[in-house]
Amino acid sequence: MTAKEKSTDSGERRKHERIKKGFPIDYSLLDEFARGDSSRNGRLLDIGGGGLCFLAREPVTEQSSLVLLLDVLGWNPVMDEWVREQQEYDLGPMQVICTVVRVCESEESPGEYEVAVRFSGQIK
Repeated sequence: MTAKEKSTDSGERRKHERIKKGFPIDYSLLDEFARGDSSRNGRLLDIGGGGLCFLAREPVTEQSSLVLLLDVLGWNPVMDEWVREQQEYDLGPMQVICTVVRVCESEESPGEYEVAVRFSGQIK
């Protein structure tokens, strides 16, 4: 089934499959990262080629830019998307720039927020 067919059949708008994860991540607002401020902790909920969703202790403003520190086995950043590789190998931690597209209070973890982001670049 193509991504377009998936979107039509289920109402899903994503063009990339999401893979469920559950490991910790670190994130900062872009301006905090530039100042060298300490990062915040979150927990990855799922990841796909164009973005991811994570759980945060505090809300983040939609359309803000974040820097995420990720160590994702089996995924490789290509341009502004992530591609799942056939072989799982460790590239080590990566700093990824992304844009917040949605924030909502978590139904499964009251008092925490689900933050959905779109990848927009990588810091080398």
